[in-house]
Amino acid sequence: MANLAMVSRQRCNMTLVTLKREGLIELGYGAISIRDIDALAARMR
Repeated sequence: MANLAMVSRQRCNMTLVTLKREGLIELGYGAISIRDIDALAARMR
């Protein structure tokens, strides 16, 4: 995913953890689930 976004793995992991803490995504083994797509879309704008 980091390569796809053209960022470092560290930056990618930090962002995923932040989004998880905010309740926007759920992280699982080999999977990322979106919990609140509207809030995630608003956050990414």
